[in-house]
Amino acid sequence: MSEWFKTWFDTTYYDILYDDRDELEAEEFIQHLLRYLNLDQKAFVLDIGCSTGRHALALAEYGFDVTGIDLSLNRIEKALVYQNEHLNFYQHDMRHLFRINYYDVVFNLFTSFGYFESPNDDQKAALSMALNVKNGGIFVLDYLNAHYVVEGLIHEEHITKQNIHFDITKKLVNNRVIKQIVVCEQDSCQMFEESVRMYSLAEIELLFAPCRLKLIQVFGNHQLEPYDALKSERMICIFKKDIIDL
Repeated sequence: MSEWFKTWFDTTYYDILYDDRDELEAEEFIQHLLRYLNLDQKAFVLDIGCSTGRHALALAEYGFDVTGIDLSLNRIEKALVYQNEHLNFYQHDMRHLFRINYYDVVFNLFTSFGYFESPNDDQKAALSMALNVKNGGIFVLDYLNAHYVVEGLIHEEHITKQNIHFDITKKLVNNRVIKQIVVCEQDSCQMFEESVRMYSLAEIELLFAPCRLKLIQVFGNHQLEPYDALKSERMICIFKKDIIDL
């Protein structure tokens, strides 16, 4: 299986298909998170998998010092138009170390995890993300609720946007949801793929426990309503990093 995210996210088709994921949606989600987290105004914040920076920009507007990182150079180049003294963007692979014990809160939002074919890569990413968090800091993972996704899986969709046709098929293979996207524009067609591992809440908790991250709260959607394992669309996992006494 190729690393599908290295090509699909760099296309204009991705932006067109998911054009409902806009700045207003990001701002509303960030508002809910900040009400719950009650961060210090001087907090240092990291957005991992920041894409074009919509969540990072929303965070920066509250006065925090914000850094956004993403593997896609295309995404980062679009985010750079927002860069200023307190908002910076870098191309970076989440599997590799970035800044150790540096940020008061680290965000990984909108299912920007679970893409890698190898569970070992997920473990590397989990450790690298955790190492960014200061002792006593917060890590927020916004992930899909696997049970909800699998039970409600729509196996075939046909969508037209801006005269571009998207023929989408989804299937569950080896505990991953594989989405194949055939994009047809005029007389030309291309195929892309998305692939996300279906982690349960218990598996997520176990994955991050060795990284000194303790799960302290779970919400079920972007409005931060209570989590229901059967009915919730999302798993908004709030972790706190252990403090080590020296």
